Amino acid sequence: WEINTMPCESPLQEVIANVVETNFTQQIENNIVYFSDISEGASSWLWDFGDGYTSTQQHPIHVYGSPGTYNVTLTINGGSCASNNSVTITEVNSEFDVIIIPNPTTDQANIIFSNPITEELIVEFFSVEGKLIWQRKLENGTDQISIDLTNFSSAVYLVRLKSDSYNETRRILKN
Repeated sequence: WEINTMPCESPLQEVIANVVETNFTQQIENNIVYFSDISEGASSWLWDFGDGYTSTQQHPIHVYGSPGTYNVTLTINGGSCASNNSVTITEVNSEFDVIIIPNPTTDQANIIFSNPITEELIVEFFSVEGKLIWQRKLENGTDQISIDLTNFSSAVYLVRLKSDSYNETRRILKN
């Protein structure tokens, strides 16, 4: 047997520590709140809007159904940091309004209703030539949907929203 008593040393290695801090801002228009993530070092997001709804988008838009004060929490990177802020909704837009964002878009379009829909609604995507590309039926009570556009070609599309008492067509640009 031979015993080696020489210490083992590793070469020095530089270690870089990234700062991770959660923070967000919000812009309120009636009952629609535009949230902007301004966190440092975030790679994943979980928003809790304080009304039973959540989102994993970096910069979500949320429509509140009734006036009140809601505690909003943003958690980043699988729970490593969390930030809270309250949102006060003083009035709810009583008119039926639709927002399609982002527009232009690359991967996903969000259709947000100012109030939950009160009747079945059909959402249709058409090419500018009038060919039906995509269709979905929304149930009573829906207040927003997300549509995956990753398989759509870059083009202008027409989005038609129709029900027994509502019919509107909007344009959206997919880059």
